Amino acid sequence: MKIWELRVDADKFYCLTLVNDQEWNKFANMFDGRKLEASWEPFDVRIIDEKKRKKMGDALYLSPNVPVLNLKALDAINDLIQPYVEILPLYSENGVLYALNVINIIDCIDYENAEFERYPDTGKIMWCKKYAFNKEALEGQHIFKTIDTPRSRALVSDEFRDRVQNKKLKGFEFVEVWSSGE
Repeated sequence: MKIWELRVDADKFYCLTLVNDQEWNKFANMFDGRKLEASWEPFDVRIIDEKKRKKMGDALYLSPNVPVLNLKALDAINDLIQPYVEILPLYSENGVLYALNVINIIDCIDYENAEFERYPDTGKIMWCKKYAFNKEALEGQHIFKTIDTPRSRALVSDEFRDRVQNKKLKGFEFVEVWSSGE
């Protein structure tokens, strides 16, 4: 079993930005594991970097901790991510895109073997240098964030990664962060 950090290949594929720059602070502070669907008002986004010979991906970069997918990608992985995410619409000139709000926040860290950078004033975890997980807590978890780092990038299972690769979805990147050693 392996766990992967979900990223988007911003070097080869188009990136997005909010049409209204004034909305960045609001947007950036929303995605921390809390449900947003009831109060969600879709943001308008636009593609940037079009002149740099990049391509349209099935996953697009908007913010490090918010995966944005097109309908093709969403359809391909929907059975793996429900009910662990909220699918929130974003409007673009190319149609509707979908921000994934990961609400599956789990207590799964093996604290004896993980390494963290902590905030000096509070001692809370700022980010993880080396992940270690309790394997039992990961059974059936295909997309999640840890209870200690809910503002971080989403973490995904082998099955999620394999599905994306088998469906030949473009724009996704996966960085291995942990292996059970099996």
